[in-house]
Amino acid sequence: MNDTVIKTENLIKTYNTSKVKTHALRGVSLEVPRGSFSCIIGPSGHGKSTLMHLMGGLDRPTEGRVLIDDLDITELSNSALAELRAKKIGFIFQFFNLLRNLTAEENIEAAMMFSKNGNSKAHKERAKELLSLLGLSDKLKAKPSELSGGQQQRVAIARALANDPEILLMDEPTGNLDSESESEVLEHIFKLHKEGKTIVIVTHNGEIAKEAEMIFEIRDGKVVNR
Repeated sequence: MNDTVIKTENLIKTYNTSKVKTHALRGVSLEVPRGSFSCIIGPSGHGKSTLMHLMGGLDRPTEGRVLIDDLDITELSNSALAELRAKKIGFIFQFFNLLRNLTAEENIEAAMMFSKNGNSKAHKERAKELLSLLGLSDKLKAKPSELSGGQQQRVAIARALANDPEILLMDEPTGNLDSESESEVLEHIFKLHKEGKTIVIVTHNGEIAKEAEMIFEIRDGKVVNR
């Protein structure tokens, strides 16, 4: 199997709004090794999150290609792309993106809704297992409003792991947390990497970047050589 799990080739992303053309990415090519811990850094507004969204198939490039395990995901239909994301990629965001009307357990079960593996009973057991691993066994029935920021982010990590994806893409996963919660969340993230997950993190956090095996710095929509 190829040692490169994610590859981008000359990614260009242009947004046309109100007669103004915004160049978010200007030809980004990079490779992410399987099982690596990589950080995407750079000033705000220079294309970091756009790049991550394209790498994960949440958006499509104006030009260029994204390959995951040598498969060009830019050529996939929306349904095929959704199926690939469900199987291979877990997403973790700064603002958690939990469904407010669902419990912690139900948020994780929702991530398995389109999984072809298991039934509702198996999904419930998986949710309980993941919450236990993240130290939240006593929060199964809690809704997001009843959880601290750190607890919500741990639920979000559990949700990202629901289908046991190989790749975890994270956009400022500690950016909305206090110091104590940040330490707890980082501990889990580093553990996941040691267990073999490929992790790509968009971050302004220097402590996270120190742990990275690879750093991609984005400025003005381009990768800057370090």
